[in-house]
Amino acid sequence: MATQTKDAVTTAVTIVKTKLVRVSVYEGVDGIRYRFNFADSFPAYRRGEDGQNVLATADYVDFLPNVAIAQLINCLPELADLHVDARERAIRQGVSGGINAAQLQILCRGAEFVIERVQFAAGDPYKTYDGDDAVHEHEGFSTNIKEVKLLDKQVKLLENMQMQLLMNQL
Repeated sequence: MATQTKDAVTTAVTIVKTKLVRVSVYEGVDGIRYRFNFADSFPAYRRGEDGQNVLATADYVDFLPNVAIAQLINCLPELADLHVDARERAIRQGVSGGINAAQLQILCRGAEFVIERVQFAAGDPYKTYDGDDAVHEHEGFSTNIKEVKLLDKQVKLLENMQMQLLMNQL
């Protein structure tokens, strides 16, 4: 674990290299979440019996769907083709949509992931997705998918999906 100091806030950074075991979906209090389960555990906060966050370990990370998809596209730009196609089809049907958890699982299960976990404390400042200043209400970790190395069969599958997409568009 490394530490960084930024704007007088010291944060712990953990780099985790592990395999993706599965992607699941659940409904949280504020919408759908994608849970990425990994082969290895890493530091995480969990809610204790008294309702307070307790530093422990976990083998999963929960993402908002759009965050998971965006981070995966950063690592696997070819996914953008499939996501754009799924989004357009959904828009034309008057619904929301894009790549879903099942598709991500098929394309990424067993792949090697490198994730970066940055620990923060309650009261630490951060920027929202809109660029607004905010303060963390409780301690936790932010997670960034830094690298994904697909299995050979997944690379071939992704290439085939792109080819099918191209051929269906002509």
